[in-house]
This record gives sequence, structure tokens and C-alpha cells, in this order.
Amino acid sequence: MNDLDAPAQSTPLIEQRDEICSLMLVRYIIDNFTSALEACEYIRDYVSVYDVEALRNNNETSHYMITDAEHTYVLEFIDGEAVFRESNIMTNFYVNPV
Repeated sequence: MNDLDAPAQSTPLIEQRDEICSLMLVRYIIDNFTSALEACEYIRDYVSVYDVEALRNNNETSHYMITDAEHTYVLEFIDGEAVFRESNIMTNFYVNPV
């Protein structure tokens, strides 16, 4: 078997990044996690997420609804920290205590 016959394998991105732009977070989650809880806990503990300059200048922040077949979480960034809560409701306001 030569290299062309071998199945393609990709290197997980988890260990390669510790900082990610908020606009790429969805792709990061899809590429690296199999459950919503796993994604939220890893991001909370190991990933620094930053907003692009235009969002920061307008004091805007990103928040996400992360779901799988069993659970739904709202992931928010409060004072630079990732905070998540199991909830199927997401608004333009924080659902986690600020």
C-alpha cells in the first residue's frame, strides 16, 4: 500500500489553536467536537475567543446556541470569559448572570 492508497487523515485542530476569532467558532466546533457539552466545556477551559475589531469597537459580543441530539446550550462571552448554560432560549440579552 502506498501513500495514495492510505485513507486520508487529518490532524485535529484542538491542540493547534488556543485563540480563535468569534467568526470562526462555529467551524471550530464542527471540526473538533462530537457533543455540545464537550464543545462548551473545552472552549470555556482552553480556548480564548476574540471578536473582530469592528465588533469590539461597537461593544458588541457574540453568543452561540450549541446543540446536539440531546442537549442545547447557550454559550456567551462575559468579560472575556466563556460562560454556558443549558437552555433552549437565546435572546439579544445575556441569559447567564452578568
